[in-house]
Amino acid sequence: MLFDLYGKELSLTLEGRLSVQDGYLRLSPTRLMLGSLPIPQVTVDRAVSSLFESPENRERFRLPPDIRSLRVENGELVVTWR
Repeated sequence: MLFDLYGKELSLTLEGRLSVQDGYLRLSPTRLMLGSLPIPQVTVDRAVSSLFESPENRERFRLPPDIRSLRVENGELVVTWR
């Protein structure tokens, strides 16, 4: 993601593994970079956990009941249906 911060473009890069847990999309973060600055893993874990666990956001990550799993293979999203 690119955004403008005080007139400068700054990138935010989040890497992780997608999964489905109890019908909800989950992300297990492996790395977060703000520009070229790595963010400590404990901070990343806390931020992503609060994003996915907050009551306001929880329903946004609910998947249709027909989706069993998601994964990325060779740069492509693979969806497994029931």
